[in-house]
Order: sequence, then C-alpha cells, then structure tokens
Amino acid sequence: MKLSALALTITMPMALVQSHAQSNAQQTYPIHNYQLHYATSQSEQNEILTAIRNVCAPTVKIFLVPSQSQIVVGGTPEQNEQIVELLHMLDVPAPLYRLTYIFTETDSGKRIGAQQYSMVLAPSQRMQLKEGDKVPVMTGSLDKDTGGVSKQTTYLDVGFSFEATVTPYGSDGVRLQSKVERSAIAQEKTSVLAEDPLIRQSMINGVVNLTLNKPQHLGNIDVIGSPRQLQVDALVEVVK
Repeated sequence: MKLSALALTITMPMALVQSHAQSNAQQTYPIHNYQLHYATSQSEQNEILTAIRNVCAPTVKIFLVPSQSQIVVGGTPEQNEQIVELLHMLDVPAPLYRLTYIFTETDSGKRIGAQQYSMVLAPSQRMQLKEGDKVPVMTGSLDKDTGGVSKQTTYLDVGFSFEATVTPYGSDGVRLQSKVERSAIAQEKTSVLAEDPLIRQSMINGVVNLTLNKPQHLGNIDVIGSPRQLQVDALVEVVK
C-alpha cells in the first residue's frame, strides 16, 4: 500500500505537466501584420520593435520584416489592440526644421546690410547649400615625349557654402552641427603664377545647442582689407 501511494504521488504531477505542455502547443493565435508608414530606416523600425516588446507580454510573438516595413504579430485580440495603440504613438512623421543663416554686415560697427540663406532639414539628415561662382583656373602638365605643356581648366567654387545637421535636443531645442564657409577672390595675385587667382577663405565650424525660434550667434567673419565684418547667426524653426 505504501509503495502504491508513492507511485501515485510521483506520476500525477508528470501527467499534469505533459497535459499543460500539449495545451500550450495547440494554442495558436491569428497572425496580423502592421505597416510602418513613417519609420523608414531600419534603426527607427528596430526602436519601435524594441519598445513594443518591452511593453507587451512575453507571450506575444512579434517580428520585424525590414524589406516590407512591416511588423508581424501573433497574439490575443487584446494584445493586438495594445500594439495598435503603441503604433499610433510611435510610428509618427518626423518634424521638419527650417534652418536660416542670417548674415549681418557692419562697417566700423555700423550695420549696413543683411542676407539670409535657408534650407529645410529632416532630423539627423546632413544638408548642403552653396551659392556663388565657379572660377576657372588653368592647370598644366609637361609632356615628356614632346616637351610641351598641355593646359587644362579646372573650376573652383567661390562664395558661400553651408553644411548642417539638426537633431532634437530637449523639449524646445535642437542641436546644430554646422559648417559655414565663405570664399572670395582677392585683388592681388599669387607669387607662383600670375594668372592664378588668390582665394581667401573664412570658416565657422562647430556644434551648438539652439532654442527653437530664437536666433543664436555663431561667430564673426572679417572682410580682409576693409573695416567690414559679417556677423553670422542661426535660426531654427519647425516647419508646419
């Protein structure tokens, strides 16, 4: 009698475990796929996938299909409703920013004019803007066979050049990585070849935190050979 009771005590839990495992194996949920409309890069899609996995129950089966920008989910109707709510919160269009460079020209401290250059940027997207002229420069190479010199023409960009990247920073600010370059042809010639122009360049390069809708001073550029000066400011606004 004692041995039979012991055997019954051991075999019953094992049978319950096997029955529970079989019921879990047979329990399946319909598959739903959700299209990501605004998260275009795989890094953005992975961030959304990670957030959903951290919020939802571990029993939810969720996978990312980057080639189709879709999230595939296997879960209960209640879990799918929760995922839909999360996607409405996370898969949203990124804001666009309008960056305006403001050049204020002064002569001996007196303001004499202003210029503005604007570009529209998406977050973390590097943008370039150029305005100016292409100056031809003659280049030459010695032909070893004939002893003559072959001349070719190359072109140099002269004027203003801008490079910028804007990323959100805080609730009402952005971080601006900016490069502002100004070049101009000098009146004097180089001492190497008289026909080659002398190019003068000034550059402001760095990272600064800006408050939206408020101009931020970046630096000053001196106009060589004159008392004039260019004050450079940056203004970032959200495009609505």
